[in-house]
Amino acid sequence: MATASLKRRQLLGTWPSLVMAVALCLSFVAASAGPAAAAPDLAAATRTAERVWPSVPLRCHLVGIEVSLLSLLNLDASAEAYYSSCRVRIAPEIMRSASDLQLCSLMVHEYGHLAGLPDSTDPNSVMYPKVGPNPNCQSSGPSAADTAENALQTRREKIADTLVRLRERLRDAKRARGHAHGARRTRLTKKVKRLERRINGLKRELKNLPTI
Repeated sequence: MATASLKRRQLLGTWPSLVMAVALCLSFVAASAGPAAAAPDLAAATRTAERVWPSVPLRCHLVGIEVSLLSLLNLDASAEAYYSSCRVRIAPEIMRSASDLQLCSLMVHEYGHLAGLPDSTDPNSVMYPKVGPNPNCQSSGPSAADTAENALQTRREKIADTLVRLRERLRDAKRARGHAHGARRTRLTKKVKRLERRINGLKRELKNLPTI
């Protein structure tokens, strides 16, 4: 079987608004017999993505999906998602060359970003940057709710672990600041403020993660 690779870049930003800040390359790999003979079924892919992430249509009411050239940072990508404006933009080439399975898997991943999830480092997560064939896009596999909940739980655990480390660093910085003077105290004060902002941001993200 041949392997088709699709590349996309996900625009990341500060919670809760997705703003253009960093572009990450994402590779999409799926088994295929060759280029799709007809345009993939975007409507079916969208329905599957909504089933996996029911919080997205509830939050957005209407997700704007367009097939057009991507932003300048992502011209060689497959798609980009915008959390704050509830939009997904798909590169025209994807609609010409992707299979139904590839497009569906990509849309499920993009809707995960609309649900507020970043890319995951867990290879088994639906939010893993290298997007393989999603079981929800096939005739059999785990339920959509299970897939979404697993991704959300992975993110919750990662946030919790990060908060533990950041709070330890914050305690150390405050302790050191108490014994510092002059320029060193100023630097430590800035460090304390940075850590507090990161902690508060993660706490807001954790609070706002959708419930399946």
